[in-house]
Amino acid sequence: MFISTGSQADIWWNTLTAAQLTSWTTIKVAFQAQWPAIVVAAKSTLDYQEELLMLRLKEDDVGEHITVAGVSTWSHLHYHRHLQKLVQDMGIANAPVFIHQVCEVLPCVIRDLTSPAPATWTVFLDDIKDANIDVIQDKARQEKEKKEAEKVQNLRIAKLENRQMDPIEILRLQMQHTVIGPINTSSPPSSNMNTALNQSAMQHPRGQPPTQKNKTQCELMLMS
Repeated sequence: MFISTGSQADIWWNTLTAAQLTSWTTIKVAFQAQWPAIVVAAKSTLDYQEELLMLRLKEDDVGEHITVAGVSTWSHLHYHRHLQKLVQDMGIANAPVFIHQVCEVLPCVIRDLTSPAPATWTVFLDDIKDANIDVIQDKARQEKEKKEAEKVQNLRIAKLENRQMDPIEILRLQMQHTVIGPINTSSPPSSNMNTALNQSAMQHPRGQPPTQKNKTQCELMLMS
């Protein structure tokens, strides 16, 4: 046993009586009296249940190697060991409870490789552990490609939507390129039409189709 000079343990050691120093047993009793063991708070059933239902296997980790305590392993096998330990600690290894809830939050790649309705934890855990890694990696690759294609498609749709012009703005541009009646070069063009259009545009929210009122106003201006 090593005790650093001047430490609390050193001060305590120097106060021990000859009777306390008789054996390691008496020394241990004196030590425990000085520093009682900290009582560890045991997990409650509710704590275990919450941890079980919050346990997740990340989608991005499916079919990938991960390092745990310096050891490389497959992500689904690490998840399997963690899940199995929780089930054992909860004392539900022989009780078919929470299986459905846990199965529902599995990544679809792994969930598709398990039994449709596992009757026991043993069946469910074995399905995860025994899943073929080649099949897992192939399905994971397909799933990632599918999501990437959906992402690209959504970006294209967003760009197209952003390019769509407001209906009032479209009418304004059409009228700017339309000549109504004979052109009178002796007097400057009237700004009444643009003013009315501006007022109509201010009353109409952008991005929404023109109302009947907007259409009527435009028709009246075209006829005037």
